Amino acid sequence: RGAARAAPGPRRPRPLSPLTAAEAAMGNAASENDRNAAGLGGGAGDEAAEAASFLHADAGLATRVELALACEGLADMDTFSKSDPFVVVSERRSASEPWQEVQRTEIVSNTLAPQFVTVIQTEYRFEEVQYLRFDVYDCDSAYSSSDATGLNLAQQDFLGSCETTLAGIFGSHQQVWNSRLQQRDGSFRGVIKVTGEELVNQNDLVTMQLRAQNLKKGGLGGINAFIVLSKLREDGSWVPVYKTEVRKSSSPAFS
Repeated sequence: RGAARAAPGPRRPRPLSPLTAAEAAMGNAASENDRNAAGLGGGAGDEAAEAASFLHADAGLATRVELALACEGLADMDTFSKSDPFVVVSERRSASEPWQEVQRTEIVSNTLAPQFVTVIQTEYRFEEVQYLRFDVYDCDSAYSSSDATGLNLAQQDFLGSCETTLAGIFGSHQQVWNSRLQQRDGSFRGVIKVTGEELVNQNDLVTMQLRAQNLKKGGLGGINAFIVLSKLREDGSWVPVYKTEVRKSSSPAFS
């Protein structure tokens, strides 16, 4: 085991394994734009060390992590309403390999600043460079649910994309990475925020029954009630993790 490295902020240092050449390469793979967007100073190799300092030393060569996504300032592609954005996350292990889609978020209706409930779960592999790409789309197809998995991307409006590495995210301040979204013409419009967090190994299961009573109707339409559950991160911020179905009732019960 190597000497302990102190993570920034109030968190106590954890014992770490010595950095491998591959871990150092993770930091070098992050672009200058990644470091500037994340507000990092110093060299590119610092990102891998910062990322390692946030992850448990007893996790072996890999540990489970999750990424929460949010956007701001997206382009408005709809005429009579706002965009209905969703994000497609892809990964690859080298710059010469093709991108492989990993997961899609849900569709968030009528907003230019979505906070997505769908989290991206993956493994942080310490001896590999893990490239990530985030493509943001406006759903331009008729849809009856928020599920974006079956959508043909060629039929949706492209809102922008960006690339980084998993080490770039976890090496960012408080594990929050921000980047501008690049359009196909090379211009930039909108920002994506990616919040990383290590998953604790546990098998606890929590079951809840949620209901509301005597909700007041707002606006001219009827009531379309739903509940969003968020969890508190160590840095004091709240991240949405679950959204119920919509109920057209002033006293809804959610399954």
